[in-house]
Amino acid sequence: MCSCLGLACMFGGIWIGDSLAASTLNSDHAVFVMRVFSVAIYAAFFVISVRVTAQDPVELHRFFSKAVAVGVVSFLVGMAIFLYENMQGGGVLDKGVLWFALFCTKVVGAPVSVGLVCVFAQMRANHVLHASTVGMLGAFLIYTIAHQTSLPWISPEAESALTSVVLMSLACFFGAMGLSDKALGDMPYSGSDMLNFNVVKRPASQVVTSGLVCLLVFSAMMLGYLRSGYLSIDAHAQPISILVLLILIFVAVGCRQLRVEHVFYVAFMTATASILLLPFLSMISEEFPLVLRNVGTALFEVVVWVFVVWAARNCLEPLRTAAGTRFAVVVGHLLGTLAVVAGIAASDNPIDAAIISGMLVTFSYIMMLLIILKNPSMKPPLRVEDEYVYVSTAPKLIEQQEIEVAGADPENAEDVLEEENQAVDYETMYWSMPCELIAKTYRLTRRETEVLEQLAHGYSLASMADTMCISLNTMKMHMRNIYTKLDVHSRQDVIDMVDLVRAQQEKDRRDSANA
Repeated sequence: MCSCLGLACMFGGIWIGDSLAASTLNSDHAVFVMRVFSVAIYAAFFVISVRVTAQDPVELHRFFSKAVAVGVVSFLVGMAIFLYENMQGGGVLDKGVLWFALFCTKVVGAPVSVGLVCVFAQMRANHVLHASTVGMLGAFLIYTIAHQTSLPWISPEAESALTSVVLMSLACFFGAMGLSDKALGDMPYSGSDMLNFNVVKRPASQVVTSGLVCLLVFSAMMLGYLRSGYLSIDAHAQPISILVLLILIFVAVGCRQLRVEHVFYVAFMTATASILLLPFLSMISEEFPLVLRNVGTALFEVVVWVFVVWAARNCLEPLRTAAGTRFAVVVGHLLGTLAVVAGIAASDNPIDAAIISGMLVTFSYIMMLLIILKNPSMKPPLRVEDEYVYVSTAPKLIEQQEIEVAGADPENAEDVLEEENQAVDYETMYWSMPCELIAKTYRLTRRETEVLEQLAHGYSLASMADTMCISLNTMKMHMRNIYTKLDVHSRQDVIDMVDLVRAQQEKDRRDSANA
């Protein structure tokens, strides 16, 4: 609950503050400069976090606390400058001071968002999506309500500044409640720790794949276009938006079988429909394309956040991974805004500019999807049912041992029995033990554990179904459940996870023998 509230308050506060900053600056380039500032700040935070994570964990926590404190103070300074400018009627402060205030308001985003990612990364995989969906939709709901309502006894600018500050303070409070050394990571990690972390931690090279980076950047590019601020009509100003967001929240809470693929498909269809079918949908109703765009924007934000949390949750260096993936997201935001700028440069008509830039972004996104879904080696964080897998070297080793046992001297029965026992022990240590540990970590059923071991061998779907005497549909059901619980997206991910656990167990045995 605290994580959901923290997420809703953080993004709600940032978006309300951004709206106040853009209206105060009254510049056509405010959103673009805002994106540039965000990229610079996230890049600096990522570089510093990479250097700090190599130090003592105490220094890591101290660095993070200082970063959040600096961000909050900078945010307060920026909001105070904007509030003063509005209270004086505008035109009092130099433009340079206002641009500096904009930079100050963007500093808080990096440490607070990265911290919340690390907090979400402590959840179990089946809780992350629901919490992220409710929290992000809650942020949209807060921003939409703030956009459509006003208090009679206070100016709109003062209300926006006060609301933004209160929300950011609450976000820091809720985030601090869940942040710990375990959340930040970079701690000693052994096979027994998997049960404590509820996840098999992997090196960053196995988690932050080219497919993940492409999906993050291009999905954020879509968001950068949808939330560019250059489009003439604001979807959040539509009263029906509140009802639609409430319906989405209830659906997210009630749908227990919700998967990130479901959210992704709906986000993609609604966002692209609002772009490509804009002239036709506008004939039906002026509000209809705006509602579709708002739904697509909200769900794309959910997808991007879940992908970032997934990377941090499964990586051995969660803070570094969270900072790096969040940096990729703001780069995508900037690219989406640049697409809108390109559309404006191509046409003076705002509607034509929106259509041109929307088609450019949509075409780029579809091309990206075709490339990564046709190339399983890029390992996108979407579930891909592929027959092409890399099989572990273990079957070859077992076959070699079976040949050696079959070729033993028949007259020496004790030698044959001893080698058979060795083969059984090898099978247990190489396959059963890592699969059992994974099953305990992710709470698999006994049947799912048996299927997991078959998957780890790299056997085909038909072969596994025949071996276990079950139908193909039943086998597919077990595989879907395993993928969901293990938070993986292909059989190759399962094989890699088993290999990683096996290597960690072998290392733990060597360390125990040498102790």
